[in-house]
Amino acid sequence: MDLNDNIRWVYYVFILFREVIMQIKNGQIEVYTKFFHGLSNPTRYQIIISLLNDKKNVGELAEDLGCSQSLVSMQLKCLKWCNFVKSIKDGKNIYYYISDERIKELIVLGQSIAEGSINNICTCEIIEKEKNEFEEGNADNGKGNFE
Repeated sequence: MDLNDNIRWVYYVFILFREVIMQIKNGQIEVYTKFFHGLSNPTRYQIIISLLNDKKNVGELAEDLGCSQSLVSMQLKCLKWCNFVKSIKDGKNIYYYISDERIKELIVLGQSIAEGSINNICTCEIIEKEKNEFEEGNADNGKGNFE
């Protein structure tokens, strides 16, 4: 092998390595966006807020949120599946709590950042368009992501 062959070989390995890294990053990006999507539903977000300081059962959460127990249960299923919350059984009751202290920290940090941009966030045309498109797509079942 001469110097040019070595350079070509190193370049080829670099390109392959870069492609593998990009595939990993793209896979991670999808997971990360799904993580935040889990918090994008207002009902799920309100459940997390309600659980910031204490464990609660479905009835208590429904009362806090002013919505039906079935809606809370449906959203808890998602939050539990995605490991935002865990549950513990105490007699006949099942209590839910935030599964990781970092989720609490993330919520507090996110709210702090958002407070400095409330007007911009509330008037973002792209977010509003996505919300409207989603709601139109879910008009048949009446259960949009932004309820």
